Amino acid sequence: MAGFAGLTRFILVGGVTWKEAMRAGDRVRHPDAWTGGSEGGRQEGESAMLKTPLGRFRAVALLEGLSFVCLLFIAMPLKYAADMPLAVRFTGMAHGLLFVLYLFALMEAAIALRWSFVRVAVAFGASLVPFGNFLLDAKLRKENAPVQG
Repeated sequence: MAGFAGLTRFILVGGVTWKEAMRAGDRVRHPDAWTGGSEGGRQEGESAMLKTPLGRFRAVALLEGLSFVCLLFIAMPLKYAADMPLAVRFTGMAHGLLFVLYLFALMEAAIALRWSFVRVAVAFGASLVPFGNFLLDAKLRKENAPVQG
C-alpha cells in the first residue's frame, strides 16, 4: 500500500524518500497542516498545500475539476458548434491525465487519513459530476480548518 502514496508523492512533488513522505504525512492532523507551520502560508518556496496527502489531493482535485468543466463547457461546444475537434482532443487528454492523478491522490489520502469506504466513494463520485470537486474541496477545507479560539 505504501507504493501508491510514494508514487503519488513522486509524481506531484518530486522524488523523495518514503521516510520524508511519512514525516510530511504526520503533519496532516496537526493544526499547522494548511500553513506548514510557517507564517504567510509558505514554506521554503514550495506551497504548503502540497506537503500533506490531503493538500495534494485537494490540489489535484481542483485541477481535475477545472479540466472537466473546460472539457464539458468549452471544448465540447467548440467541437460541435464551431467544428473544432482539436479542442476536445487536447482538453480530453489533459483531463484524462489529471483524472488518473486524481485517483492516485485519492488513494494516498484515503490510506494516510484512514478514510472510510463511503467517504472514498463520495470523493470518487464527486469527480464524475460537473463542479463536484469544487463542492468536495469546500467541504474538506471547512472540516480541516484550524479552530479559531
